[in-house]
Amino acid sequence: MKRNSFSTRLRQTVITFCLVTFAWLFFRAGGFKNAIEILQNMLGNNNWIILFDGSLYELGMPKHEVNVLVAGIVVLFTVDYYKYRKRNVVEIFLNQEWYFRIAGIMLLIFTIFLFGCYGEQYDVQKFIYFQF
Repeated sequence: MKRNSFSTRLRQTVITFCLVTFAWLFFRAGGFKNAIEILQNMLGNNNWIILFDGSLYELGMPKHEVNVLVAGIVVLFTVDYYKYRKRNVVEIFLNQEWYFRIAGIMLLIFTIFLFGCYGEQYDVQKFIYFQF
């Protein structure tokens, strides 16, 4: 078995991800009984068709927010790909034409204003670490 092969690293990454995700389940659940109930619900529901029939949009996240989520994941994977290839993403961005840089910066600022949490609707209790 090669220690630095892609398959070995992929297997180690997947195992680590599964173990950390499993541990987070117990960390975030209200108690051990709730964590076991969540596990039973996760493993007991084998209805894979809901991923493709559009019923996921009925669970509380509107379609436009799912689209933003997918776009953000694509951006993260793209940046991660360039970083994996040992390329500096900031340097690549700064080597573009001035109008492209300005448009990119304006897009980032607009995105922050559009999707940021501000004003009366922002509730600090909804933050992920509110219970600490």
